[in-house]
Amino acid sequence: MPKIVDRDEYRRELLKGCFALFSRKGYADVTMREIARELNVSTGTLYHYFPTKKDVFEQLFEQESKLDIAAILKEIRPLRDQDEIYRRIAAHWERNRAFYQNIMLLAVDFYRSNGALAGQEAIVRFSDTYRKAIAAYLNVTPKAASFIFITVIGLMYHSLLAPAGVDFGEQLGLLKTVVDAGSSAGRRRKPSGGRASA
Repeated sequence: MPKIVDRDEYRRELLKGCFALFSRKGYADVTMREIARELNVSTGTLYHYFPTKKDVFEQLFEQESKLDIAAILKEIRPLRDQDEIYRRIAAHWERNRAFYQNIMLLAVDFYRSNGALAGQEAIVRFSDTYRKAIAAYLNVTPKAASFIFITVIGLMYHSLLAPAGVDFGEQLGLLKTVVDAGSSAGRRRKPSGGRASA
C-alpha cells in the first residue's frame, strides 16, 4: 500500500527548510536546484509543490509570519494586562531580532530582484498580517499599529547596521511611551464642530 502524503504538511516542511538557505544567500542568489539540494529532494518534487522560486519565497514569507505570530500568541494569550502583553511582545521581538533582520533583508533582496514593484504583494501581505496582529493584540488603532510596525522594522534595520549604537530594549520602551501618549491624547479629544480639542 503506498504511503499517503499530506500535501499541505509536506509543503510546510519543505518551506521550513528553505529559510536558512535564503537567509545565507539572499533571494537573488538562490536557484531552484540549490533549494532542492538543500531540502534533499529532486527538482521535480520541488517544482511539483512550487512552480517558481517566487512561489517558494512568497509561501515562505506567509508561513514564517503565521508561525511567528502563533508563537507570540502562545505567550500572551493568557494575559489580560496590556502593559505585560507589550512587555512580552517586545521581549519576543528582541529575542528573535536575527530572524526579523533576515526577513527584512530577504524582503529587500526580493524587492530589488523583481524589478521593485513586481511581486510586491507578498511583502504587502506580510506587513498587513503583522499590522493587524499588532492592532488586535496591543489593542491599538490601525494607524498606531502601522506606526509600531514601521518603527520596529526601522529599529531592526538600524540594529543590524549599527548594533552598538542603540539599546534595543530601551528603544522598544520609548516606543511604548509614545504609543501610550498618543492613545491617551486620542481618548481626551472630543469632537467639537468638526475640530478636535484637548
